[in-house]
Amino acid sequence: MSRPVRISLLGQTFTLRTDETDAHIQAVAAMVDGRLRELQSQGAPGDKTLGLFAALTLADELLKCRDRATAVDQRVRAQIASLEAVLADVPEAAAADAAEPASGDAAAAGDEA
Repeated sequence: MSRPVRISLLGQTFTLRTDETDAHIQAVAAMVDGRLRELQSQGAPGDKTLGLFAALTLADELLKCRDRATAVDQRVRAQIASLEAVLADVPEAAAADAAEPASGDAAAAGDEA
């Protein structure tokens, strides 16, 4: 059930209703507040425009992170598929090795006879 959580952005207090933990919401608010302050220090105009710029820059970072995560996921999946292919051949090779007597074993068996 959603509950109110108070956050501060640029010195203004806002109350949000959320199901997320306080720690998560405070971390999100701190990130947004930091971005707002960064843009403000760079001379971005007005509160409304400042908020839009913050939203755009955060969305840009999010999309870039998603793209990197997708690329990493694809590389990991390809590595897993390669490993699975190698491992699929291992039991066959081990069984073939077990069926053939080792050259030292044949000589030792012949010496015993």
